[in-house]
Amino acid sequence: MSFNTYKKLRSHPLWGVALFMGITVAFHILWRQTLPWFEHASWYVALADFTTEQAYLAAAWINDLLIGESITRIDGSCTFRLEGAREGGRIFTGHLIIDHSCSGLKQFYQAIVLFLLYPGPWKHKAWYIPVAILVMHLTNILRIVALSFTMLYTYQHWDFVHDWVVRPGFYVVLFGLWILWEEKFRAKAKS
Repeated sequence: MSFNTYKKLRSHPLWGVALFMGITVAFHILWRQTLPWFEHASWYVALADFTTEQAYLAAAWINDLLIGESITRIDGSCTFRLEGAREGGRIFTGHLIIDHSCSGLKQFYQAIVLFLLYPGPWKHKAWYIPVAILVMHLTNILRIVALSFTMLYTYQHWDFVHDWVVRPGFYVVLFGLWILWEEKFRAKAKS
């Protein structure tokens, strides 16, 4: 491939989408392969404990405001106990456990890696990456709150909502962050 062909390929509108997808998929595969190692590293466990607790406390605050008496916090284990009336007057009781897989760390690292590797001005990356991490954290909190509502009001759909709605929601938010980066910061740097 000649340099001119490569340059023409890079100017194609789908080049950025392909690069976004490539970085995202490569990160996902690398994460899956290295997660067992991370889970045994003391720094990762400490960071996962911290971010799990922060996500739990923020979701608990929102749940307390919105759901009220139907939810009880079990702080020591980062667990919500949900109780609600069901058909025929039965009382539904469920537990929503917030563990390391709910910490948001994967999404934080994914945002960091994406915006470090993706082209663009470093002066903007210095503040955009922390903003992306904050957005991913807020998304994670909303995800936990949505799962609380799902467990309380439509428990039979919980697995579907967890696996096919809120989990892919992270990728939608990451894609939105990437579009903002591509249109507002990288495009301006190229011109």
